[in-house]
Amino acid sequence: MMFALVTSSRPALVGVALLFGCIVSNTAHAHPPLRWATEAHFSLLSNQADRSLLNVTFGGGFRFGYRGDGEWGGFLHFEQNAWLATELFRRVVPGVWNIALGVERLWASKLIRTAMAAGVSILAYDTELHRRGTTGVFFDLRPASLRWQVSRIVAVELTPLHFVVVAPVLREPELVNVEYRTTLGVEVTLQ
Repeated sequence: MMFALVTSSRPALVGVALLFGCIVSNTAHAHPPLRWATEAHFSLLSNQADRSLLNVTFGGGFRFGYRGDGEWGGFLHFEQNAWLATELFRRVVPGVWNIALGVERLWASKLIRTAMAAGVSILAYDTELHRRGTTGVFFDLRPASLRWQVSRIVAVELTPLHFVVVAPVLREPELVNVEYRTTLGVEVTLQ
């Protein structure tokens, strides 16, 4: 009985498989949906300015994501956020590693990107009060990133100002840093 059902619907299944294959292959060749981006960021404004501990933060990272022909996409974000510590003398410390999952949307003819990411923030060095590897939360909100498509597969992106919460330690004494960052990045479409 099952064999008869499969053989009688074989032409329909073959037709559906061929149609699906044509759609997938045309989409994959015309507009590859996978994206890879690198970026550099810095922040001169944070909630730490009055405490004089972490005045300046900077770093870089990458994201790997999927965005089909539409406006919506998702991505995995990884970054190193170094800090300029000023407690006794000025020195750069490793800060934190941030790993997050995010969602994004392109709009205004794909000239503007809005994105939000949330995940974990991992302390990258020992402090006097906290151990390396302590893990907390990370949140990044980018309301409007300006995009320039410089070629078919390369886009340059500038986020003039966005809101980031880096909180590697959530128990007392807390280590929570709210940053207002500027970010410059390059996105490449994978073929």
